[in-house]
Order: sequence, then structure tokens, then C-alpha cells
Amino acid sequence: MRSGLRAHSSRQRTSASRGTRPRTSRSRSSTPCTNSAEGAAGCSSWRRVEPHRSRVLALRAEYEAGFRAIVDAGVKEGCFTVTSPRLVSYAVLDLGMGVAAWYREDGELTEDTIVWQYGDFALRLAGMKSEG
Repeated sequence: MRSGLRAHSSRQRTSASRGTRPRTSRSRSSTPCTNSAEGAAGCSSWRRVEPHRSRVLALRAEYEAGFRAIVDAGVKEGCFTVTSPRLVSYAVLDLGMGVAAWYREDGELTEDTIVWQYGDFALRLAGMKSEG
């Protein structure tokens, strides 16, 4: 956990010093920005997903549990300071899935910029301790 956070912070600092954004290792086809099936897990309009509601709810629960496990591990290792890992996991899930509502490939921000900025938002929500 700590080494992953250090690597993320290092890439952020290096890119900032160059005036660039770090590239994400995630496949473009697997991000909520471009994958409508994953984006549907955060959908608030149930008419759109009604025939698949149980699958969408299962995916949402799976994502939330995954985020909560990461936050729990970070708290146990002393990387995060947060009183409710469950609440943080809900917030991170909403943060990420909300992108599907407004993201456009031809928009002002690149997908990589959004991924890295939202990653920073998520770490701050989890109360990431700085290494200072």
C-alpha cells in the first residue's frame, strides 16, 4: 500500500515539475469515462438499466466493497486517516461514476488528466497522510 502511494505521489511530482500529466496504465476501454456498462453501476436513472437492475446493483456493491477494502488496508497501515471507510468508499464510487454523466472525449480535459486528478481527490477523501 505505502509503496503504491509513494509511486503515485512520485509520478505526480515528476509530472508537475515537467508541466505534464502522468500517463495512466489503465486501458481506455476499462474506465468509467468510456465504458457505459461500468458507468451504469453508478447510474441514478433506473429506467436506463431496469432490465439489468440486479446485475448493476451487484456490480455497485462489488466496487464499493473493493474501495472499502483498500481504505481499510490503508487505515491499518497508517496511510489513511478516516473515521468511516464505508462512507469514503461510497464517496469515491460516486466520484468516479459521476464522470460518465459529463465526460466527453472531445472535451477540455483528457481522460488521463481526469484519472490522475480524481485519483488525487480519492486519496484526499481517504485522508492520505503526506510524507513530510
